Amino acid sequence: MTPYVKAFSELVSSEEDFLAGVNEFEQIHALIWSEKQIKDMLCSPSVNRTWREETMMRSLKSVGVSELVAKVFVVMLAKGRINQLPEFIYQLREFADERCGILRGSVQTVVKLNETTQKGITALMSKLTGKNADLQYETKEELLGGIRVCVKNVVLDASLKNKLTEAQAKLLGKRA
Repeated sequence: MTPYVKAFSELVSSEEDFLAGVNEFEQIHALIWSEKQIKDMLCSPSVNRTWREETMMRSLKSVGVSELVAKVFVVMLAKGRINQLPEFIYQLREFADERCGILRGSVQTVVKLNETTQKGITALMSKLTGKNADLQYETKEELLGGIRVCVKNVVLDASLKNKLTEAQAKLLGKRA
């Protein structure tokens, strides 16, 4: 955990505020890396440091970013750590999920699952893990059939494609 993640987590008391802060950092990151002029201004050594920091603080506050998030961002900027923002956000999200008991993952199927089925799978994952499952549902034609569930670094693959791949490996392994 980076010192910035540790500091932010110690300064935010409620889970709701913590998650809101993580979302604010994600939005700031998306804006910075989608606008070349902002990225150039933040990373350029030719831009006056004080002006850059004051401008960012005013800009972030004017669009409703919380004061704490704005201050942490400006400290990272002042310390030349702005390029570490993606890793900081990743670690912050991981810490937030752990702190708040959230399990994030994805469910992939060939066809779009209806809302009732999605809710059932989400409820089952919550029950099995004891955490609040936050699953993204995707359609992947290459699966051919079945389902693939990805949570952190665990993949449960019950897709037809996987079954065929396993069967092919067994057949080829027996012939060799």
